[in-house]
Amino acid sequence: MSTIIEMPRYGANMDEGTIATWLVTEGESVTKGQAIAEIAIEKLSNELLAPEDGVILKLVGTEGETYDCGTTIAYIGQAGENVEESTSVEIETSNAADTIELSSDATIIVMPRYGANMEEGTVSTWFFSDGDMVEEGDVIAEISIEKLTNELLSPTAGPFYPLVDEGSTVKCGKTIAKIGEGDVAEEGEVVSKCSPSEMDDVITGKKETVSVSADSVETVTSGCSELTPKAKKLADELGVDATMLKGTGYCNMVTREDIKKANAAGALSKAGSTSVPINRKMTAMEKAIAAGMYKSLQETAQTTITMDMDVDNLVAFYKANKTDYAAMGVKLSYTSVIINIVGKALKEYPIMRTIIDGDMFKELTEINIGIAVDIAGGLVVPNIKNADKKFYSAVATELAELANKAKTGKLLENDLIGGSFTITNLGMFGIKYFTPVLNIGESAILGLGAIRKELVAKKGGFLKKKYMSFSLTHDHRVINGAPAARFLNRIQELINEL
Repeated sequence: MSTIIEMPRYGANMDEGTIATWLVTEGESVTKGQAIAEIAIEKLSNELLAPEDGVILKLVGTEGETYDCGTTIAYIGQAGENVEESTSVEIETSNAADTIELSSDATIIVMPRYGANMEEGTVSTWFFSDGDMVEEGDVIAEISIEKLTNELLSPTAGPFYPLVDEGSTVKCGKTIAKIGEGDVAEEGEVVSKCSPSEMDDVITGKKETVSVSADSVETVTSGCSELTPKAKKLADELGVDATMLKGTGYCNMVTREDIKKANAAGALSKAGSTSVPINRKMTAMEKAIAAGMYKSLQETAQTTITMDMDVDNLVAFYKANKTDYAAMGVKLSYTSVIINIVGKALKEYPIMRTIIDGDMFKELTEINIGIAVDIAGGLVVPNIKNADKKFYSAVATELAELANKAKTGKLLENDLIGGSFTITNLGMFGIKYFTPVLNIGESAILGLGAIRKELVAKKGGFLKKKYMSFSLTHDHRVINGAPAARFLNRIQELINEL
């Protein structure tokens, strides 16, 4: 009997997903755990994995189309099976050991799995303390996954008890809290009597839809209410002012549900242009960036040296090739050309990709160059794998793809890990020199400044030349000033050879 594959539910607030790409075709054999599709949810991208060994019998869902969670999008089974005689696929909620049965009135809350590749999450904030009464659907915690954040909703009402401390990182499926007074298993054990569908309800805090009218929406009489990070994001997307709503969340904060109900009732006004002072809780991404920057500066001896380089040849190379590259569908940029050059220099100077590991110096053998990309609400650094082995066109294409994935929220975990050196560019803002901060796990980062024209004296006269500022931050525990300077000089030589 064939098996139905449904649109999965990856996040607490996920109601629908888009099939960005099918990675398989009908009739193709797959193995359990193989990625068969890429599912897009707002700014995230997740891999849909095959639930069993078999053959893809039919792809019902269409690439680019959006489907409600639970909608059939494909069938898997054995060759020749009838797709009409199918059973729904069971969703694995955990990779943990056997489920523990307890005689208890307490409701167990486990670390949810928000993404296909998620193995663990961090409890960045508990919104309730021991014994606090919570209602079904209350936001009880903020769960962080690297630079992403999700709200964890209460599945029921009752006295709440967190079982792990804020900041704890817990494997998916492990116990993190309970609601109720009954005894539970030790923290870290998987305790669940829920079926896969019931577990989805626990994770999402599913509630019945309630219709509201404008008269039923409460507002504050003075001051402004504070919005949760996700509520603020929703208000910005809708272009409404929700600061006068009376919130139902923790400490009377306005939640996404408050905004949805008020907006459905037509009780929200359009956001005006009046400037409001920033007074909000940091998002998980902002906290992750802040913690990473602080850790980087605390644990390394960072020094920055700068060099003005003659980039006449770089500019000439770019202008001579950009039209031909464009005809091939490739967007050439100064940054992509410099990535190629830096890749060659890194191959010659392994010290620039050497880090301290315990009491050892460890050379990172792969030359994976990270590119800092500015996105809404933060900064991400995807990297180009094996940049030293790729042609200019390949690097330019991959750079454009990574930048687009970053800005549309489609970066995968593999895009962000394994970097050995980073480049960051502020030249488009007219910046000449700056002090980049090292990415954790790397020993050097190169900052690119603006290209500018300068008059240079030569043979009793003057001529115009183009210069670009290169700011190299390096960990002085690993890289002394002389090898760092030689590395910059080698980059200048490679530019001159273009």
